[in-house]
Amino acid sequence: MTMEILFERPSGHIERGRALLDLERPEAAIEELQAALAEDPQSAEAECLMALAYAMLAKYPAAEQHVRNALTLDPDSAYSHYVYGMILQDSQRDGEAEREYLNAIHLLPVCADFHASYAWLLYRNGQTDKAKKIARNALRFDPENVEALRLLGHLNMEEFDVDVAQATFQRALAINPESSSSHAGMGMAYLHRNQADKAATELRESLRLDPNNPYAQELYLQSVKSKHRLYYLFWRWSLSLKRLGRTKALFLILGLWVLINAIATMRQKMPEFFDRHPIADTSVLILVVLYILFCIYTWIADPIFNFCARRGWIK
Repeated sequence: MTMEILFERPSGHIERGRALLDLERPEAAIEELQAALAEDPQSAEAECLMALAYAMLAKYPAAEQHVRNALTLDPDSAYSHYVYGMILQDSQRDGEAEREYLNAIHLLPVCADFHASYAWLLYRNGQTDKAKKIARNALRFDPENVEALRLLGHLNMEEFDVDVAQATFQRALAINPESSSSHAGMGMAYLHRNQADKAATELRESLRLDPNNPYAQELYLQSVKSKHRLYYLFWRWSLSLKRLGRTKALFLILGLWVLINAIATMRQKMPEFFDRHPIADTSVLILVVLYILFCIYTWIADPIFNFCARRGWIK
């Protein structure tokens, strides 16, 4: 949503400050906005944009002070409540952030951006069903809201509905091809399809657009590691456990442990039987050793392959 409909008659300094923020030049924007506040100390818009600029620089105490000033000047500004919510979310104060997002939505319920940001907050806190509902609300107000589409794509991936997730990320990219995070989402979908080369292509594009995107960095490393067959088997095992859900996965792991222990105990308590059947004895021994090796492998696979991938030993 453009800020022109949220604030009235911006000054030239405010216009330039907003343009500089769009260009991701917060330091220059701050200079313009300081000039705007020198001309009009009661400008809620200038204070709000100053908050955004400081938030872009990760200077959250200063950002919070300016957005509080904006809300003191204009308590009913939906956009200022929204900016305050983003600052609080980035500061890991999710309860307070939720309050501000809800204030913004209450004041301007048709703004898709407000709903999308609130949905991401819910998703981060594990409230996936509610996050999905709010993201769909955002798309009801703006079917081309990229942040809402990305969130639904991630939720589809968590449900292992890869086809729908990939279509959702493709739709987001059709709207904004310059979205680093949407390219990262596509990369994740390709990884789940065991298409490591296509995943790497998407993730390289994501990192070209935003070299500091931590999610894309992590997934790119994953795409490199997945080219190695041993790591790929480990990763598919991890995905299978995740698909089962926490409770079923725990029962599976405990069940395997109980089974192996039962077999080992049986071997100790029935030595005559295993002496008469050396193949059974060898088979049990191999099974126990393989289980132990598998357990050790699951503990060390990720750090070992991370080490190898970062040094270019996996191509």
